[in-house]
Amino acid sequence: MKNSVNTLRSVNMNLLPILAELLRTANVTRAAGRLHLTQSTVSGSLRQLREIFGDELLMQHGREMVLTERAKRLVPEVERIMELTGRLFQTEQFDPYTAASRFRIATADYVSALVTSRLGLSCRR
Repeated sequence: MKNSVNTLRSVNMNLLPILAELLRTANVTRAAGRLHLTQSTVSGSLRQLREIFGDELLMQHGREMVLTERAKRLVPEVERIMELTGRLFQTEQFDPYTAASRFRIATADYVSALVTSRLGLSCRR
């Protein structure tokens, strides 16, 4: 566990979505467009990712880029991490009809008279 914490601290987690998109598209320009980043930013990130993994990840093959064997093995793991990250940070929508929260409202007497009648009508809907 300690080793994985140290690993997480040493890696820029902002590279994860870039890695995911590069593995998905195998194209720096297309990945940059889909991520709304510049090609230069994605290219620099690919350079960092290559250092981290000690692998080219994407290699020129003719006129296109292809995933290395290591990159192909990373695909399911990176997809899984992206899915888990999405679920981890997903916020729940507030649903007033199912909420079990208790609210206390403090107001002056004259404001209370104005607000409570309208609030009561809204709560009944």
